[in-house]
Order: sequence, then C-alpha cells, then structure tokens
Amino acid sequence: NTPSSLAVCADGELYVADLGNIRIRFIRKNKPFLNTQNMYELSSPIDQELYLFDTTGKHLYTQSLPTGDYLYNFTYTGDGDITLITDNNGNMVNVRRDSTGMPLWLVVPDGQVYWVTMGTNSALKSVTTQGHELAMMTYHGNSGLLATKSNENGWTTFYEYDSFGRLTNVTFPTGQVSSFRSDTDSSVHVQVETSSKDDVTITTNLSASGAFYTLLQDQVRNSYYIGADGSLRLLLANGMEVALQTEPHLLAGTVNPTVGKRNVTLPIDNGLNLVEWRQRKEQARGQVTVFGRRLRVHNRNLLSLDFDRVTRTEKIYDDHRKFTLRILYDQAGRPSLWSPSSRLNGVNVTYSPGGYIAGIQRGIMSERMEYDQAGRITSRIFADGKTWSYTYLEKSMVLLLHSQRQYIFEFDKNDRLSSVTMPNVARQTLETIRSVGYYRNIYQPPEGNASVIQDFTEDGHLLHTFYLGTGRRVIYKYGKLSKLAETLYDTTKVSFTYDETAGMLKTINLQNEGFTCTIRYRQIGPLIDRQIFRFTEEGMVNARFDYNYDNSFRVTSMQAVINETPLPIDLYRYDDVSGKTEQFGKFGVIYYDINQIITTAVMTHTKHFDAYGRMKEVQYEIFRSLMYWMTVQYDNMGRVVKKELKVGPYANTTRYSYEYDADGQLQTVSINDKPLWRYSYDLNGNLHLLSPGNSARLTPLRYDIRDRITRLGDVQYKMDEDGFLRQRGGDIFEYNSAGLLIKAYNRAGSWSVRYRYDGLGRRVSSKSSHSHHLQFFYADLTNPTKVTHLYNHSSSEITSLYYDLQGHLFAMELSSGDEFYIACDNIGTPLAVFSGTGLMIKQILYTAYGEIYMDTNPNFQIIIGYHGGLYDPLTKLVHMGRRDYDVLAGRWTSPDHELWKHLSSSNVMPFNLYMFKNNNPISNSQDIKCFMTERTKDFLPKTATLLWPHT
Repeated sequence: NTPSSLAVCADGELYVADLGNIRIRFIRKNKPFLNTQNMYELSSPIDQELYLFDTTGKHLYTQSLPTGDYLYNFTYTGDGDITLITDNNGNMVNVRRDSTGMPLWLVVPDGQVYWVTMGTNSALKSVTTQGHELAMMTYHGNSGLLATKSNENGWTTFYEYDSFGRLTNVTFPTGQVSSFRSDTDSSVHVQVETSSKDDVTITTNLSASGAFYTLLQDQVRNSYYIGADGSLRLLLANGMEVALQTEPHLLAGTVNPTVGKRNVTLPIDNGLNLVEWRQRKEQARGQVTVFGRRLRVHNRNLLSLDFDRVTRTEKIYDDHRKFTLRILYDQAGRPSLWSPSSRLNGVNVTYSPGGYIAGIQRGIMSERMEYDQAGRITSRIFADGKTWSYTYLEKSMVLLLHSQRQYIFEFDKNDRLSSVTMPNVARQTLETIRSVGYYRNIYQPPEGNASVIQDFTEDGHLLHTFYLGTGRRVIYKYGKLSKLAETLYDTTKVSFTYDETAGMLKTINLQNEGFTCTIRYRQIGPLIDRQIFRFTEEGMVNARFDYNYDNSFRVTSMQAVINETPLPIDLYRYDDVSGKTEQFGKFGVIYYDINQIITTAVMTHTKHFDAYGRMKEVQYEIFRSLMYWMTVQYDNMGRVVKKELKVGPYANTTRYSYEYDADGQLQTVSINDKPLWRYSYDLNGNLHLLSPGNSARLTPLRYDIRDRITRLGDVQYKMDEDGFLRQRGGDIFEYNSAGLLIKAYNRAGSWSVRYRYDGLGRRVSSKSSHSHHLQFFYADLTNPTKVTHLYNHSSSEITSLYYDLQGHLFAMELSSGDEFYIACDNIGTPLAVFSGTGLMIKQILYTAYGEIYMDTNPNFQIIIGYHGGLYDPLTKLVHMGRRDYDVLAGRWTSPDHELWKHLSSSNVMPFNLYMFKNNNPISNSQDIKCFMTERTKDFLPKTATLLWPHT
C-alpha cells in the first residue's frame, strides 16, 4: 500500500518500503532452505513425495508428503557415488562399481543381476542380464548425443543432430522418420515432419512470467500457457478453456506449489465449472499431526480428507463432515484397512516381508497369496480352500488349478507372451515381427494355418487385420492428426470426418452396397449436443437426439425425434453433493444407505444390497401390489448359490440352488430342491455334457483341438477356419470380415434374417423373412452400446427403453402411450413383463446358460434377452457388443482375440477363446482386489465427472 522506495541487495532480494502499512517487505525467489535436520527439502505434490538432500546436494531420503513416512533411503560411497537404494519394505537395489567409481552391475530385489557398460564419457553403452543384451546405445563422438539405441531384438532407432546439438531426425526400427526443424526469431519454432505426413508446428514464446506454447496440427490450434508458479492455462481448438491455478503447498512450501483451483469454461449457458482443493494442517510441538484437504465444487464443499499422522488414519467426510470412509495405514505407510461408515464390509489387507499383498479379507471372502524369494507369486488360496499354484522355468510359467488342470505360458526374451499350452496339450502361439513401416502381431492356432495377423504403426495405430483361414481382411486408414479416416472390409467402407479447426469427430458414414448409415455429431467444446442418424435404405427411418448439460457437464435433458415424431423430453437431475442420479425421465430415484428405489406414481422398483455391495433382494410393486420378488444368496467366493423368485401377485415362491465344481464352473442347477440340470466340462473348459430338464439322457458336446464346437447332441456344428460359427444343424450364419453377423437363414427356407450395422459396429437393423423389421437407436452418450430406442416397422411404434442404475431393463414406453414394466434377475435377464395396469402379460424361464424353455406369450416380443443382450428368437443368438452368444451351446460364436491383450507375465489365468463368463453364467463375480476401488465408486460416484468433463 503506497510503496515509497525500493532497494536491491547483492543476493537478488528486493526490499520495498511499504509506506501505507508502515512496513519494510522483501521479495525473493523461491528456493529451498535448510530444515532443522540440516537438509534441503524439495517436493512433488503430484507424486505426493518429499525429497531430502544434504548440504552437498546428495539425495538421501524420499518421504510420503501426506504421511511423512520414509519411502526410499539412498546410500553413497565416500566419493559421493550411490551404492544402495532401500525402500520402505526392505527391498534393496545394489550398485557395484569399479575402482574408478564406474557402475559395473545392479542387483535388484528379486536377485536378478543387470550388467552395465559405460563409455569414456560416462554415457551408458549397454545393459545385459543372463547373457541377453537388453539395450545397446552408441553416441556421436564424445558429445554425449545419443546416436543409436537398440533393444533386445536388435531393433534400432537412429538419432541425428545439427551443429548446435539439436535433434533433426529420428529413424525408427520400422523405417518411419520424424524430422525436426527449428528457427529462432522473436519466438522459437519447431516443425515436426513425419513419414505419415502428420506435420506439427510448435511455437514457444518465453518470458519472465512463464512460457506460451502453440501446437498447430493442420488447422487445429491448441495453446498452452505455463506460468513460473506452475499454473497452467489451456485454450483448446474445440472452444474449451482450462485454467489450473497453483498455491503454496502447506507441507511442501512455496518452492513447489500445488494446484488449488481448476476452471473449465465452455461456450454454453452455465459453461463455467469451478473445482477447488483447500488445505489445512494441525501441529503439535512444531510437528505436523494432521494434514487435511477439502474439495469444493461451485463454491460448495463436497468432501474432506484428513490424514492423522499420529493414529496413521485417513478419514473421508461428506459436505456436512459426516464420516464416510476410514483408511488405516501400517508402519510402512501402506493402506491396510478400509472401513466405510455404511453397512458395507471393510477390507483388510496384509503384506509379505517384500511388500507384496499377502492377504485380502472382506467379511467371509478372502484370498491369500504366497511368493518365492524373487517376489513371484507361487500360490493363490481362495476362501473356499481351493488353490492355484504357479511354478517357473527359465522363460515359462505353469498355472496349476485345483482340479489339476494345467496351463503353460511361455514368454520370449522381451517377456512378452509367446505361447500357451492348454490343458488338452493344444499349443497356441503368438509372435511379433518388424517390417517396413509396421509391426506385425501373429496369432497361430493349434494344428492349422488359420493365423490371425494384425499390423500396427510405430505409434500403435492398427493398420490391418487379416484372417488367413478364410481371407477376411480389414484395412484402417488414418488422416490428419493421426485420426482414423477410413475402415475398409468386404464391400463396406466406413468414413470418419472431423471439424477442420476443432479436430472433433463430425460424421461417421458407412456404405455397404446400397445401404448407407450416417451418424452426424454437433458439439460444443468436447460435449455432444446433437447426434443424427440417417439411413438411405428404403423404408428405414431417421432419428435425432438433442442434449443439454449443467455446469458439471452432465446431461440434464434429452429430446428424441424418431421418424419425425418427437418423443417426450427426458429430464435428468443429480444430487448436489454426491452426484448420484435423482431423476431420469419420469422416474425418481431415492437412496437410503446402500439401497435404492426407482419410483413413479404407478410403480416402485426397490433394490437391496448386501454388505459386499451385491444385489440381494429386488421388489417390483405396481399400484402397491407386489408383482415381483427375488432374493439372492452368495457363497464365500461371491458365486450365486441360492435364489428365490416370486413372479406375479399370487404365485408361489420358486427356489433355485446352484453348485460348482473345483474350478468354480457351474455344475448343478436345482429347482425346489430337485436337481434339473447338470453340467460337466472338458479339460479346456468347454461344456462337455449336459443333462437337460427332467431327462435322464445326457447330451454330449464335441469339440476339435481348437475348441471349436462340432456337435451338440444330434445337432452338427460347423465353424469356419477363422473360428466363426457357420452352421448349426440346418441354420446357416454369415459373418463379415469385421466379425459381425450379417445374415442367418434356415437351409429348408423356413426363415431368414439380415442385420445392418453403423460405422461403430452397433447393430441398427434386423429384418426377417417374416416381415419383422426393427431399427435400434443409441442415445445414451455414457453407454453408447446400449439400445435406448426401438422402431418397429410392422406397427410403426417407437419404444423407449429405460434401464436402472445397474444397467438392467426395467421399463418400456411406446409412442402410443402404453407402458410396460420389466422384471430382471441379478444378471439383467428379463423374466417377466407387466402392463401399466399391473397385468402380467409375459413370463420367461431360462436355463442357466440362457436357453428359453418357457415363454407364456411368445407373440409379445422384447428385444432384450439373456444377460441384457439383443435376443433374436429365430437364430437363438444373443448379440452383446460386437459378438454373439449361442444360448443352445452356452458359448460365444467367435473367438475372443482381445483376450491376448490381458495376458502377461504378471497376469495369467485360465481361459478359453469361446468360454462365456468362465462357465459361471449366473453370477457377476468380482475379483476381491477390486473391492477397494469399487467402494470409492459407492461413496462418490460422480466425482470424476465433476473434476474433468466428458471428452
């Protein structure tokens, strides 16, 4: 206030005479100071870590910023060279050096030794272990500039520089080249040119207050401003602005500020989204005892997190400081106990001496893990006493299940999966090779040449998919910004167009002979406010969906117009604090503890959940009469063991019970204590024998060595060389190169059906020879594969489908005004349909694997069937995602090659490319290790939406 004079000292500190406040103030650059232990402190608030250095600049310790626990300890030689790194679990990395101090080898906690070779300029030249060279580097003379880098395959990347040492060219192992050109005038310009013609220009303007970067790709311009205090401002091409403001961290000080506010602005009404984190701390005798953070959204408190360093407890509260969740940490700073305030069970975790998870306990559910000296898992003991055992050879791993079924996983020198030997000794192999311009992944099935090949670019974009068995082929082409531009297969072309200045997806156009499907998006920033479906095939109708959003970027209304017929607007409302849905359409949602009710003036749909968050009871009332009631009981593995059903107001209760084999596969289904279905499986997990209904006759199923089904009882199956269903008895099926079923018909000519898809692979039409023509529409932006509207060409009726919070269909409304209520079981399979007046008009009974054995009104069809998929009564197939499930055989009709992405040396499991839900079709089993993350979703399901908008 009214500064009168300035003075600058030799050390750069500025002194200001503040005349108005009668004070002398000084301004200095943020820098660390010696603490009471004579060490300098630097921190990373993002990583939640504090780094401690001695006065000579050696890094001695790393601490957890919130808890204060020591995470890493660093030990040095007398010459200041690091020799030992120890973590909070006692694991150590030893560095051995020669007499000159140069490192020779590293010994990591599992005992593995890595030999390193250093150059004369102290640059790393090679890394070797067990006789295998993992990496090799060369340099340009003694400049220290990297010239080549080779991995264990010998795949080499080359680097070139100009006379100033600036990078000019990078040549990747596939031959792809990226070139960099820079010039400096008033600003720094870097132009990046690649072999794919995807050029980028980066402009940098530096100032004392920060740096301003502009990234220009074609006509898409994004700007970034980074302040000297770590603040960030983004001006994105799609119109969205993001501002991150920093503030001093209470524990880290002013040297390392943390993000305290985040503003997101969109060019819409209420387009400002404000999120704040506020900090607090409590001290005793100069020591921090409690560190707290509070989340505020739109100036309202949402939750608070307090960590007490004395009791080693973190507590989470809601906006009224009501306790929600407590997390207890052990002496090593690891979370060991999660205790929610609701009726949900807590989770207790124990650790091995090496810091690996040794046990997880949640109520009666548990899992124990054992490890060898190298830290590799050797066994998993489950709550039912069953055990998976793991043994290791040089480059292979053997998984032995409790039933003595055995899988052998082999890995290449890169530690990538190279083959799997199934329990029936069939061997499946995988390989990655390099070629000019791409990397090629090859899958080879047992005993055959029907390989599956996928080619990828250097940056991971899929180029081609080939099925060598039948010649199926899909080609992917990319345009500007490396965005997908075209997909080509068979006689189909899918084109993607983007806004030239914003870079956002604009249209998806599929053309297949005389059929065209176009999806057009209109966007505000990253948000879709309109999507339009247009078709050119004669008789097909078009649709439009419009959306509005609140300032947390959640949909608040959706207007559907199908065949030029406007439907009632669906409104959405959310709880101000938790973000939970309180209204969708005409339905209100009420929560009490962990239970939920969906209600209108006519109906009440109640779901009760047990202490594990699983559905245990469902009630459906219409005009206050109980129309449907279901209870579910689970064993200590989370599998359904009992279920009671009452369908209709005067029906008796039906009791179901289920038994499982040693590997958790469904074995017996009993109704009212009478065993009615029995199942057994072969070594690979294929359904081998089934005893249906009251019949004493066993129905055998037969398979080839590739797990392709060949026979079901008297019905002969034929799979093509790629593994897709071709024939089932007299039924013929045709799949296109994209793996989508396009046609099915009966050889005797009694029926046929044809399917159409949009450019995203979603089924949009089914048309049968019985003049039954349906169109499917997808209006839910958060669940884009879920059918929300149906147009029936036979009746010209539009049906709106409504799903509960678990994604199960519970109501339908016709454009004529008729309403129907659907009762589903615990896995989302519809069991009964009631009219708006409470009359039961349809009841369906299924086997455990989804075959319908009773339908009281087959003329009244609902498209949603087993497990919530699209069911076609002609084909007896259920369409889920991009695949089809055969309810007669209880398996997928095509192999799941996506599964290979999830298998690795750290994650092996029993599998079968055709197996449905690990042969446990009636349960939604969950890995016990997911309980901690799932509980977070329970107490604050919409926090992520508030923090970051949809993109």
